Amino acid sequence: MLRTCGGMVRGWLPNVTAAWFVLQSLSDATNLVSLSGWMTCIAAYCLAAVAGFLSMLPGGAVVRELVITWLLAPLVTHPIALLAAVFLRITNICGECLMAGSISLIRWRNDRLQKSSRTSDP
Repeated sequence: MLRTCGGMVRGWLPNVTAAWFVLQSLSDATNLVSLSGWMTCIAAYCLAAVAGFLSMLPGGAVVRELVITWLLAPLVTHPIALLAAVFLRITNICGECLMAGSISLIRWRNDRLQKSSRTSDP
């Protein structure tokens, strides 16, 4: 269980840091550029992931964005928080599709190489 929790932390920290940078680029709020701003992003994205899971909707659709917007509203305005949440959802989906496509391509090439090596053996 500790190994799994460590894996989740290693996965969430880059996503949260990306969200923090996106929020900084979209807003001129000075309270973002601090440890408390980064910790607020961590809390918002982790709670949004849990709320999305508990909602039983596919991928936590809409629930994650609403939670992120609600929790980040004290740092930035509502439209900026919503824009950042939607932008990060789209980039996460694109990244996951790229990873799935890459893994599928590698497995397909390995299967093809194994089949060709089996047919060439006497």
